[in-house]
Amino acid sequence: MSNTIYDVIVVGGGASGLFLAARLDEKLKVLVLESGEKVGKKILASGNGKCNLSNVAIDVSEYNNLFVKNALESFETRDTLSFFSSLGLKAKVDEAGRIYPYSETASSVLDVLRKKLENNKVTTITGVKVDKIEHKDLFIAKCGNEVFKAKTLVLATGSKAGFGLNSQELLVSFGHSVRPLTPSLVPLKCDASKIRGLGGVRAKCRATLYKDGAPVQSENGEVLFKDFGLSGIAIFNLSASVARVSGDYEIGLNFLPDMDVSDVAEYFVDRYEKLGLKTAEEFFVGVFHKNVAKNIFAAAGIEEVSEKNIAKLVRAAIDFRVKVIAPCDFSLAQVSSGGLKTADFDEKTMESKLQKGLYAVGEALDVDGVCGGFNLQWAWSSAAAAAKSINENLK
Repeated sequence: MSNTIYDVIVVGGGASGLFLAARLDEKLKVLVLESGEKVGKKILASGNGKCNLSNVAIDVSEYNNLFVKNALESFETRDTLSFFSSLGLKAKVDEAGRIYPYSETASSVLDVLRKKLENNKVTTITGVKVDKIEHKDLFIAKCGNEVFKAKTLVLATGSKAGFGLNSQELLVSFGHSVRPLTPSLVPLKCDASKIRGLGGVRAKCRATLYKDGAPVQSENGEVLFKDFGLSGIAIFNLSASVARVSGDYEIGLNFLPDMDVSDVAEYFVDRYEKLGLKTAEEFFVGVFHKNVAKNIFAAAGIEEVSEKNIAKLVRAAIDFRVKVIAPCDFSLAQVSSGGLKTADFDEKTMESKLQKGLYAVGEALDVDGVCGGFNLQWAWSSAAAAAKSINENLK
């Protein structure tokens, strides 16, 4: 048992936990407990190893929960960039408004955070799993035979995404409840018979999610076909809706999203009449991957184009339906949907309404957003809100 009484214990050395520790007053005695061998594992994996820090178009509507509003407005993208700049990190914005470190290397983000913690003399212990959290005058974090004590405790453990632990259950003893975790921002397992031979093929599409036959959401972007189903950023964003509400889902793919229906029909008639193109092998040559063409023809139920059936081909090309079986598992998920129910936390401070001095930030809470830096911005904003409150309370 450690005899040291810390001002703050941060359970979780991921994005929100490290950011929070970096924003705490340097006079405070802070301990970060991380179950993995190293801190910041998910930071290194984010943005395909480039770390999509934030986005120039952060908006509450891109999240599942209005709880985010106060924190995101109090600590905006510009505040994130300003703080990272003060740590020495240079950032840049791509054409889609996504913000990355200038180096396009996630380790640059982790390096400046670790350096800040080192300068502030934050104690970090890795390879320790918190089994239980109690409060008896002080917060007590039990880790096997080890026991750590602090005046304040922050749960910043993230989620099951990437095979993390469901550590939100640690706060159930304080009266908190958890919405069951499901994988989100994840590929979707689909009816593979509709996408034969398309594994590894990419296509720019408008992807529309249908629930019980009714359209729910549309996303424009790249779709990556897999042997088991669909992936890519557009699909990831649709998967969030699948994760939140059970139902009978389909994806409708529009392979010509920049054209109106009438323009598509006219274009197809021109190819048929002027070029004499009829079969799947030739009709879409120079337009789609040959296996995309074959599957569109199969969906239309035709072998050759004619004046009578060309309308069927148009429908198949702009609304190519694929039945969704289920989201893939947590090992392929960028985030989890679910977590500690936000009704029991103060939206301005992230402090528990059930236990003073207890906080939760980032993915520990039932908050998830779309791809493009939105989930990391939530990690930074929620951590900043909690750090501000803790600094004021422990003056």
